[in-house]
Amino acid sequence: MARDERNDVISSNRSSSVDQEMTDPAVVPKAEQGDFLARLGALRYPMYRRFWLGSIAAVGGFNLIVLAQGVLVFDLTGSPLDLGLTGAATAVPTIIVTLFGGVLADRLDKRRLLMTTQAVLAVLLATLATLDATGVIKVWHVYVIAALTGLVTGLD
Repeated sequence: MARDERNDVISSNRSSSVDQEMTDPAVVPKAEQGDFLARLGALRYPMYRRFWLGSIAAVGGFNLIVLAQGVLVFDLTGSPLDLGLTGAATAVPTIIVTLFGGVLADRLDKRRLLMTTQAVLAVLLATLATLDATGVIKVWHVYVIAALTGLVTGLD
């Protein structure tokens, strides 16, 4: 077989497999349906759409945690300084752990790491809720839980 004929066969095999992947209805919804998802670019891929929606939920949940801790500290002390210290107690450990957390996350099973960090975060938040519900909460409790939340978030 001549060199040009081999290149033609190789390129036709590549294009047919790519065409098949791009037109497979299980992978991408049909654009001619005119539906909303077909016009959203990357969001028309079900796996990416699931990842994107999950990321929005996770970020929203973390922001609610930070907001709730801030409201709790301000209710306990009424001090803007203590409110800032709560934010710093979360941010500083997150920044420090993030520097090496990515390397650690690459070496571990990602699914198990995410499940573990979310379980630890749930325990921390349940502890904070229990301390608040029983009325024994102190500002230092919030600082410690905020710092631990920052550590866990840096690995997440």
